[in-house]
Amino acid sequence: IRGSLGATQNRLGSVINSLSTTIANLTQSRSNILDADFATEVS
Repeated sequence: IRGSLGATQNRLGSVINSLSTTIANLTQSRSNILDADFATEVS
């Protein structure tokens, strides 16, 4: 059971890291899009 729990914990850790990276990338993309839209509106 300990091995199974350890493996599950490691897998969840990997998923959390992956989702954190995805969130950071999406946040940056959204910021870039909003900045581009703002620049278009201002010019």
